[in-house]
Amino acid sequence: MGLIKAIAGAAGGVMADQWKEYFYCEAMPANILATKGHKKVTGRSSNYKGDENIITNGSMIAVADGQCMLIVEQGKVVEVCAEPGEFLYDTSTEPSIFSGKLGDGIGDVFRNIGKRFTFGGEAPKDQRVYYFNTKELIGNKYGTASPVPFRVVDQRAAIDIDVGIRCFGEYSYHIANPLLFYTNVCGNVSEDYDRSNLDSQLKTELLTALQPAFAKISEMGIRYSALPGHTVELADALNEALSAKWRDLRGIEVVSFGVSSVTANEEDEKMIKEMQRNAAFMDPTRAAAHLAGATGDGIKMLQKLGADFVQMGNIQLLPLGDPVTGSLSGNIEHDVETRIFINKEGNRFVNEGGRRDDMTNALFAQTDAYMWVVMDSDTYPTGDERNNFGETANQLVEAGRAGKADTLEGLAEKMNVPAATLIAAVTEFNRHAEGGDLAGTPDEFGRTLYKTPIDTAPFYAAARIPTVHHTMGGVRINVNAQVLDENGNVIPGLYAAGEVTGGVHGANRLGGNAVADFVVFGRIAGEEAAEYALGE
Repeated sequence: MGLIKAIAGAAGGVMADQWKEYFYCEAMPANILATKGHKKVTGRSSNYKGDENIITNGSMIAVADGQCMLIVEQGKVVEVCAEPGEFLYDTSTEPSIFSGKLGDGIGDVFRNIGKRFTFGGEAPKDQRVYYFNTKELIGNKYGTASPVPFRVVDQRAAIDIDVGIRCFGEYSYHIANPLLFYTNVCGNVSEDYDRSNLDSQLKTELLTALQPAFAKISEMGIRYSALPGHTVELADALNEALSAKWRDLRGIEVVSFGVSSVTANEEDEKMIKEMQRNAAFMDPTRAAAHLAGATGDGIKMLQKLGADFVQMGNIQLLPLGDPVTGSLSGNIEHDVETRIFINKEGNRFVNEGGRRDDMTNALFAQTDAYMWVVMDSDTYPTGDERNNFGETANQLVEAGRAGKADTLEGLAEKMNVPAATLIAAVTEFNRHAEGGDLAGTPDEFGRTLYKTPIDTAPFYAAARIPTVHHTMGGVRINVNAQVLDENGNVIPGLYAAGEVTGGVHGANRLGGNAVADFVVFGRIAGEEAAEYALGE
């Protein structure tokens, strides 16, 4: 017995009236997974007794698009057809398999499950035609009532933890192997097999499979907040996790998995953000931009205790801040003697070896208070030498925080300044540097600190702006690092040292003196506090 394809195309039509029996299935609604075929008997049928479960040789069986038809004898699958069209049932041929879009796997299953019975040479006494809905079945809503573990890995922040997330959305599935579905799920149904018989079980199993699926997604480096953009990968991961119960047992596969919302526990969210924030601030550039620790809490505490303050209006600025963050990091200079400052017009404008307040005030007077620090490879022979922040010139260039060129003309282009003006400024500087015709004499800005000329490629430039560097003002202390009140009296048991104090450096701190300040007064404050605590 077998099927012979008669006419390709949609099922139905005038052919139904030309055959002994005509088996067909109306359009299957989305809630029906399987149904028994209907039979239309003509005058040519030999099945004159009207036995519903016998198929007459020469009958026609129609299959519509999105359906798969199985012929079952005595409970065993003997014919398979997933191609749309009309097929002649012929008892003289071998069993046939029209797998259609379902693929070659149908044949493999048929060879394992399907079996031909001759019943001792007698005709089979029970034959049935079943149709299966192979279309995508959409609109299956899901939601995680309890949080599902999701592994969060962020190597930059050294995070490797599990958090609980809630996920909501819809998924779709389809019957990929009707033979397995018939054999292990619906069996010989009398009429229809409805989705309601199975959907509750499927949803429970799908939610259970979310955890291993999420683990696989996490290994791919996908964050839980990005899940809505990776639904294809998630569907693949679910199919892998569900393969034993769904695909291999029931012949069902997930087609798509939509995520409408995904949220983590509020406490977990806060913890992750804090860890990422702390990791980000290990970069001095980002830390300087936020100054999360420099909030003046010590000053506020001392105010409440009645301490006196001095020089609170004295703040020291430097002309060497990063234009984005204000941090001193990203500065390409090593030595004062080998650098020059160039404004947006391509000119020098100040003595680069002068006082910090003089240089900063001069920078404020330039266009946009913006300048470039320019130098040559004398400081960076290979580009891998590091500045005071552990950054190499090559790293700064790669990050876009510095420019590099083999000629001054090329450097001027990167700085967006006139090349002729820049070259003239460098030429005049070189006249006062070592080997120049004016070596040892001050230039027009009064500069006397020089070393080698700027004449060896490659040349470097980095943009800079004014930035806060030190606060000279703070709490008033005596020589024993004891904090004084507004009347000049010692506040017992209260000591201070370092930048929280005022009056130590005057109105303009000398470079490097802050170290001597906190080392000397820090030691004094420690000794005095220890003696006070011990009652000595």
